[in-house]
Amino acid sequence: MTSLHSARDAAFISYSQKDRRWLCMLRILLKPYERRGLIQVWDDSSLRAGQRWNEEIEHALRRARVGVLLSSPDFFASDVVTNVELPALQRAEVRGELTLFCIPVRPADPDALGLASYHWVRAPDRPLSLLRRPAQEQALVAIVRDLVTLFA
Repeated sequence: MTSLHSARDAAFISYSQKDRRWLCMLRILLKPYERRGLIQVWDDSSLRAGQRWNEEIEHALRRARVGVLLSSPDFFASDVVTNVELPALQRAEVRGELTLFCIPVRPADPDALGLASYHWVRAPDRPLSLLRRPAQEQALVAIVRDLVTLFA
């Protein structure tokens, strides 16, 4: 592992504020792994008043080993996602510095942002929102298990 890659020790979660429910569910399932020191997770809820959000996001992007994309129509419409987060994540992915981990949470066309060729943990046409709540939770448990293996 190169020193640059070893500095990449976190999962960066990119999502739309309108999909906060999905972020919360994912964070709950990741918490035991964070507690055990197996994974570090960053999302914009880590930002605090008075911080320079753009600098904090750039720092978190530089630390990301995995870019977790919570895909939805609002995700695709987000200016912060499409202008800041996604380009940085895609550049790092092309350089081999991180893995993009796409989770379809609501129906959306991955071709809208050119994401169809990336690793999708579920088929984009089978988003989590189409499942009943127990099946959503079961699918998220499996997704988290897959995500954590990327840090082993």
